[in-house]
Amino acid sequence: MVQSNNRAYSPLLYPFGRMAGWKAMMLGLVSQLLAVVLAWRLGARYDGVLDFHLSADAGFGRILTDQLINVGALWLVFGIFLVIQAKNRFRWIDLFGMIAFSRWPLLLMPLTLMGGFFKRLTDYFVQTGKPASELPATADIFWLLLFSIVIILCTIWALSLLYQAYRILLHKEGVWPVVLFVAAVLSAEVLSKFLIYSTL
Repeated sequence: MVQSNNRAYSPLLYPFGRMAGWKAMMLGLVSQLLAVVLAWRLGARYDGVLDFHLSADAGFGRILTDQLINVGALWLVFGIFLVIQAKNRFRWIDLFGMIAFSRWPLLLMPLTLMGGFFKRLTDYFVQTGKPASELPATADIFWLLLFSIVIILCTIWALSLLYQAYRILLHKEGVWPVVLFVAAVLSAEVLSKFLIYSTL
C-alpha cells in the first residue's frame, strides 16, 4: 500500500489514503468501461487525455481504444517522470491503479449529452444561413452552458485526484511537484492525441 502523506481519507476527494494497487485498478477500470459505454450510447468519445467531444460515428471499439490509449499515455509519462524524480521506488501497479481510478469523474461527462442539447446546438452552429425563426432555443443555450460547466468541473476533479496520486508516489512537497505534474499531463495529452489519430 502506498503512503498517504497523512491526509484525511475521503472516498470522493481523497480516496488514495486507503486505496491503491489492485483495488484501485479494478475500480478504475470498471469506471473507465462504464465511461466508454455511456459515451458510445450517447454519441461521444474521449479523444485525448483532456478531451471529450461529440462523435456520433465512433463505434464502441474506437471509443474503447481511445480510453485505453489515454490511460496508457498517462501511465507511461507519469511512470517516466517518477522514475527520474521520485525519492523512493514505486510500484507500477500502484501508479496504474491510481491513474485509472483518478479518471472516474469523467464517466459523468456523457450524462450531460442526455436530452440532445449539445447535438441541437452543434447542428445549429455548424450550419450557416439559418433564418431567425430557427435560432436555438433559450433553454438549449442555458443547458449547454450549465453542462459545459459540469464538464469543466469533472475535468478539474479528475486532475485533482491524479495530482494527489502523483504527489503520494513522488514523496516531495513544494512548487516543483506542481510544475512536474503540469508538464506530465501536457506530455500525456500530446502523446495520447498522436496515438489516437495515428490509429484512426
